[in-house]
Amino acid sequence: MADLFDQLGADGEDDAIAPPALKAAREWSAYQLAVFRNIAEGRGHTLVRARAGSGKTSTIVESFNHVPKGRTVLMVAFNKSIATELKERAPKSVEVSTLHSYGLRAVTKAFGRVSIDARKVDGIVRRMRGEGPGTFDARVALCKLVSFAKSCLAQTKEEVAAILDAQQLDALTETEKDREAAVNDALAILAECKDPRGSIDFDDMVWLPVVCALRPWQYDRVFVDEAQDLAPVQIELTLRAVKPNGRICVVADDRQCIPAGQFVSTPGGPVKIEDVREGDEVLAAKGGEMVARRVVRKTGSLKTFAYEFDLGEHGKFQATPEHVCFAAIDDPKGAFVYLMYREDLGFRIGVSRTVGNNGFNFVIRTQQ
Repeated sequence: MADLFDQLGADGEDDAIAPPALKAAREWSAYQLAVFRNIAEGRGHTLVRARAGSGKTSTIVESFNHVPKGRTVLMVAFNKSIATELKERAPKSVEVSTLHSYGLRAVTKAFGRVSIDARKVDGIVRRMRGEGPGTFDARVALCKLVSFAKSCLAQTKEEVAAILDAQQLDALTETEKDREAAVNDALAILAECKDPRGSIDFDDMVWLPVVCALRPWQYDRVFVDEAQDLAPVQIELTLRAVKPNGRICVVADDRQCIPAGQFVSTPGGPVKIEDVREGDEVLAAKGGEMVARRVVRKTGSLKTFAYEFDLGEHGKFQATPEHVCFAAIDDPKGAFVYLMYREDLGFRIGVSRTVGNNGFNFVIRTQQ
């Protein structure tokens, strides 16, 4: 979080300026009013720390109404489902997009239509290293190395080697010769990926606009949700999305965590959370089934308190109050009202819509 704060140069200002009249007839907290005031009259970039129960989405949507008239606005959503919801709630003048969709627009603007191949790098690795017996682990590790290199904007031998060591990709470092070959292969793959005329993968959507110095559409105001999960390449693309004299407002929650000792599901079975490394795969819910997803970045939490759940024959599970969980009830239609409690805010009543594309009724925080 501190790295993001430093990159954006947010000054945390709180100017004594009366906020404009609110469109919605509801009572906003002093913190929300400060956000609106900053959006309307502040200077420089803004970092908003928004914890569970703070009405983050409503605050973001209302903030759009406080952007000075005539300004172009981009809202960057964390994923496609969130983007869809925000499009329904945001003013029509606000463009809502994921960073991948935004980056893809820049790629197609520069190179024309391209095909999407999620296994592009795997195909290159197979061509380079073959598919003989005993090559699987090294091929998987090399794909991870390339993905991390793109995520971290690594372009030199030293930078790629540092990632290789930090991620402990043992299948590539059995000998010094293996290690050198892995770094050279990764650099060769990165060079090949810079030519998108064949196809691109999902990493390329955000990586190519940065490393190829493409000219993406720029906006007067850029809002970013779930900023705590941004990788270096995504931060750089966000910075390029704003005009030279524009402003970025990032909204982040730095207190989402699973305590040490808890197990998470992976394709290879349960693994303690402290043993999961960047680049490893964990199981996530999508379309009503569990799918493997790569860990992009691992961060800590300031929270020391956790809830414990008794899952019967499945054991017990702990998570901090703000951790995201899936929930389901028998009736898949309509909206659901819940009651939650925070020490600093007291009790709060919330409403959650159904979410149809993940196989569960809705997504909630642990404390809900």
